[in-house]
Amino acid sequence: MDIEQQVLEALSSYVSRGAALNLLQRAIKAGGRPPLSPEDWARVIEGPLMRELTQVLPVRGVLPPFKAILAKLRSSPTPPPAPVPSPDEEPEAPPPLEQIPLSDPVARQGLVQNLARLEGVVGVILETPYGREVRAPGLGPEFARMVGTAHRLIVTRGSYSMFYTVLESAQLLIRPMRVGWIAVLARGEANLGALMYRLRYIEGLQEVEHPS
Repeated sequence: MDIEQQVLEALSSYVSRGAALNLLQRAIKAGGRPPLSPEDWARVIEGPLMRELTQVLPVRGVLPPFKAILAKLRSSPTPPPAPVPSPDEEPEAPPPLEQIPLSDPVARQGLVQNLARLEGVVGVILETPYGREVRAPGLGPEFARMVGTAHRLIVTRGSYSMFYTVLESAQLLIRPMRVGWIAVLARGEANLGALMYRLRYIEGLQEVEHPS
């Protein structure tokens, strides 16, 4: 089994096969052009690939399956170079947390419209106890129901910070909030890291009822 296949198999133990392939392709694009030497692969695994994976899963450091692959790569007499930062890295200073009063329909609609304007985005769904906002031209109501079902199924397995999967030629991101969730559907070539970064800094505020 070649190195690429080993890495793909390791990724597939954490995310779907389609998502694993997408993440690997992004990491290779950020880390160097094929064909990759063992040293190049070590740099890709420790750098771009782990950064891509930590955007999807709440993990830190190099995961065990990848440590085993790195150990094989490092058996070569020439040590791999230090990880090289990608030019497409996230901004140094994080943006301020965007707090959205979910009970305000204007605020909900504004959030959905702003996300829909991001490059590569083809659909946005915001589900809250106060109502649903959808901006998904060409997608019927069954799509919103499908995403809602996916969210509920994930929640039954425990809390999560972000869900990512590949649907044919598109990418789907679901971000849970204190109440409800927000989903973004983007084209396959859209910048996954930028979309995740944007969603991570959105907080939905629930209306607090004061005793009379």
